[in-house]
Amino acid sequence: MTGGEELRVVLRLEKVSCAVRQERWTDPLDFTLHLGEAAAVVGPTGGGRRRLLRVAAGLMAPDRGKVAHRAERVAYVFRAGGLLSSSTALENIVLPLVVQGAPEPEARERAAAEMERFGVGAVGELAAQDLSPEASRLIQYARAAALDPELLLIEQPMLSLGREEEAVTAWLKEQLADGRMGLLLTTTAIAVARKLDAALLPFRLGSGLHQTSFHTSLHRGAP
Repeated sequence: MTGGEELRVVLRLEKVSCAVRQERWTDPLDFTLHLGEAAAVVGPTGGGRRRLLRVAAGLMAPDRGKVAHRAERVAYVFRAGGLLSSSTALENIVLPLVVQGAPEPEARERAAAEMERFGVGAVGELAAQDLSPEASRLIQYARAAALDPELLLIEQPMLSLGREEEAVTAWLKEQLADGRMGLLLTTTAIAVARKLDAALLPFRLGSGLHQTSFHTSLHRGAP
């Protein structure tokens, strides 16, 4: 991995502030994430962690400030849902690959390979609405892996993973160590963040993230 790859910015937030429960992040948030870095927004349920993640992904707009830079290849793993309910599990992975320009046969091959990686190769023809919570989450991870994102955003990364938690953890750590992506996640469990060697970003409702220049302490993967 070259020095340029290590330093490539995949997300930059400038003076971002969002309303949460009639309150506002009083400290505007400046945050930069690079390839190979992982950060976990931690805090109580209902404290605005998911809103921050969705702002970072471009799914919601901040009330103030801006997302100054976001990588072109982005993937998002939702806490629940996140799939086209009437489409099959396989189609939920193939479709975004085709939209990106991959030929359909190649997209199907990549999708099948990633489904096998996460132990859901047998559910490809099931409609997403018929999947168990565990299978639904794993299909989202398979989709993310197939997309090969530079920026991955995850709500509660270890929720509903069951026996495949180690496979997901291994893939995330491998991608970070190789400097292939930057990772921003939300969690209520500090142990999850530590498992992924993610920098902790404590969030308190109404006061915001207290660190405004913490990117130098983030995980950059293996040297």
